[in-house]
Amino acid sequence: MRSQAASSRGSALRARWPSIPKFSCSTRPCSALDPIATAKIEDLLVGLKEQCTIVIVTHNMQQAARVAIRRGFFLLGKLIEPRQDGT
Repeated sequence: MRSQAASSRGSALRARWPSIPKFSCSTRPCSALDPIATAKIEDLLVGLKEQCTIVIVTHNMQQAARVAIRRGFFLLGKLIEPRQDGT
């Protein structure tokens, strides 16, 4: 059973924790990371994608396929290959 002091500290930490943004954009969020750290970041992105919009700009198409619901390939500023889960 948790002590009241521990519960109070946990409540205080949650109150200070920033809320999840509605939109996030990142450029190559896993570049130069080892495979374990990359997997942790990808797991975080997968968990957050139902709660907010995440835009990732990357050259790693395999990673985009693992974490995205919708993704697209741009060439010279034009969307030439839109994809959605299951396609």
